[in-house]
Amino acid sequence: LSDTAEVWTKFAPLLAKNYRVIAPDRRGLGKSRKTKSGYSLKVFADDIKLLLDGLRLEKTHLIGHSFGGNIAMTFAAKFPDRLKT
Repeated sequence: LSDTAEVWTKFAPLLAKNYRVIAPDRRGLGKSRKTKSGYSLKVFADDIKLLLDGLRLEKTHLIGHSFGGNIAMTFAAKFPDRLKT
C-alpha cells in the first residue's frame, strides 16, 4: 500500500523501449501532496484521468503494481473508453 513510483525503476527502462512510461506517485505518497480526504479507489482513478487529461492523452495502456493494480482496475471500470485495447 505504500509503494511509490520508485517501484518501477527497474521495469520502466524496459517498458520505455516500446511505450511512453509515466509513473506517478499516488496522492499522499512519494513526492505527491497529502490531502485531508480523498483516498478511495474511485478518487485515485479520477486522479489518473486528470493526469491523462492534463497530458492530453486520450487513450492509454495502464498497468499497476499491488494496490496500483486495484486502481488500474477501478479506472478501467469507470473510464473504459480511455484505455487502448
